[in-house]
Amino acid sequence: MPSLIVDIYNQVFVIQTLSQGAERLKSTLVDLLMEEFKPEIVVERNDGRVREFEGLELRTGVLYERVTEPRKVATGTYHFGSRTDEEFINPQSEIRNPKSSDPGATARGSVTSGIEINQHGIRFSVSPLSGQKTGAFLDQRENYLAARSLAHGRALDCFTFNGGFALHIASACDGVLGIDISADAIAAAQRNAELNHARNVEFRAANVFDALREMESAGENFDTIVLDPPAFAKNRSSVTAAARGYKEINLRALKLLNPGGILVTCTCSYHLSEAMFLGIIAEAALDARRRVQIIEKRGQSGDHPVLLGVPETHYLKCVIARAIS
Repeated sequence: MPSLIVDIYNQVFVIQTLSQGAERLKSTLVDLLMEEFKPEIVVERNDGRVREFEGLELRTGVLYERVTEPRKVATGTYHFGSRTDEEFINPQSEIRNPKSSDPGATARGSVTSGIEINQHGIRFSVSPLSGQKTGAFLDQRENYLAARSLAHGRALDCFTFNGGFALHIASACDGVLGIDISADAIAAAQRNAELNHARNVEFRAANVFDALREMESAGENFDTIVLDPPAFAKNRSSVTAAARGYKEINLRALKLLNPGGILVTCTCSYHLSEAMFLGIIAEAALDARRRVQIIEKRGQSGDHPVLLGVPETHYLKCVIARAIS
């Protein structure tokens, strides 16, 4: 359903309703999720600015928590089963698990302090109420594996966020450096590295654009480089400026890449078409004086389907390339 997102972390379901239509159906949608899948917790993560274009307020909180008995909360007594919007649990009210003092506690963690999930044998702590998107970038799951299958040597993961690419490719590399401008993201990535006892992974807080230029000046080189930036093109009017940003990071990365090295480069800007993105990579390769071979053109994971006639649903582009010379 367009404008509805349901991300699943163990038994915690995180929903986003990004249009007026999806918002009106939210109560029914939560009921259907509860009936069909019986989650422990349903979290609303509606703090994306896109809702403002629909005239919707930004809201985040726990909508439903499975309990054995009804409990009194700020908006009245909440029971399992059908209810109106007014009966939703107030995100500001106190909601407690009978066995924990932490709101939204589950057997594997908490929606407030972190839930542990497992992706392809890699452990991650995600925070559905505070992390980026719904806590993790589940649309990159299959691309993590594709990157790992070709990664080697010394690796650089730019815009690492929680270390998704870095920790997946670590087993195939001699060492991995992950960089991100957000100190909070770096702290999360370091926690995830500790969860996995990853000793060949280092994380550093830095501006990626500055870091790439400094590494080039210092004569550093890498065998594998991942570029997974946030969306530079938030709207059609920003595509030209975004293209300059994408070219800059790809140009700098190609200058750092050893011959035979692997570049995994992504864009999640749906305003930037695949053809435009490939053109940007080609221009960057030309300016860097590198011969580049495209190995794979990929997109979002299979559970993020693309609808024919709705090009916005093909938002994630992931290109895996090799520097031939």
